[in-house]
Amino acid sequence: MEVTELKILSELPKEEYFMCGHNECPACGAALVVRLALKVLGRNTIVVLPPNAILASAVRLSSFMVPTASAPMASAAALASGIVRGRRVLGNDRATVVVFGGDASTVDMGFQALSAAAARGDDFLYICYDNESNVNTGDQASSTTPLGAVTPTTPHGKAHVPKDMAIIMAEHGIPYVATASVAMLGDYVQKVQKAALIEGPKYIHVHTVCPCAWKIPDERMLEVGRLAVETRAFPLFEVLRGTLRLTYIPATCLPVDAYLGAQGRFKEISPLGRAKFQEWVNDKWERLYRRHTAGTTSGGVTSE
Repeated sequence: MEVTELKILSELPKEEYFMCGHNECPACGAALVVRLALKVLGRNTIVVLPPNAILASAVRLSSFMVPTASAPMASAAALASGIVRGRRVLGNDRATVVVFGGDASTVDMGFQALSAAAARGDDFLYICYDNESNVNTGDQASSTTPLGAVTPTTPHGKAHVPKDMAIIMAEHGIPYVATASVAMLGDYVQKVQKAALIEGPKYIHVHTVCPCAWKIPDERMLEVGRLAVETRAFPLFEVLRGTLRLTYIPATCLPVDAYLGAQGRFKEISPLGRAKFQEWVNDKWERLYRRHTAGTTSGGVTSE
């Protein structure tokens, strides 16, 4: 398996396996997620894609410089399983198989196939770039859309908390699960590297800012992503063989108002809604921190 070993972001190889000319909007975090993962995984990689903005193979304009397979919306994990098993039968299973899926094709429509692949123990990496909405079809709400966010299908704000997909995948008992953020790319690429060296199903859930759906200026993409981490609205952690470890603990926890106020999709949220959002954030962090302190006996957390 060809995987680049690195300690800092500047050590990434110069080779590009996801080229310019793709269908992503300017300042789209998903393009960063794909580009940097492929730099780590290297040329000996097979990419599986459900329908999304990255996929342009239907018009023969793919930006990928590695083999790429297109799957139906709900079947990317099933196709990845088939590729892994087929190559094993042929005696050529050295390539890394990776799926890049958005939240709609991962957490909603594709969850059955992903859950089944995890239960079977199929050896591939699944990376979900979560922009918290159905961006490909008009920014409708998904299961990961935050509480209070206004979308075309939640015009008065989403009434329910988002699905915690990383914890759900960890409960499958797979060897490696992690969360990451486009605003903290060093942490992300190290987790891709770690996942690629582990046999079995691996899952990385990346908080991926979408300026269009979140109603923010393009130039604030990384800033807003960082606010999600610093307010603990999106905690960074990994679960390695059942042991959870927070990989970043904010030195000073900012109130969620700093994160919500930076986005147009929360302009209608009421003071009560903000309080509920903060309560949800606090509760989630406390649960994660308890698991972190129970499972960590040495070492520390990283910071950027």
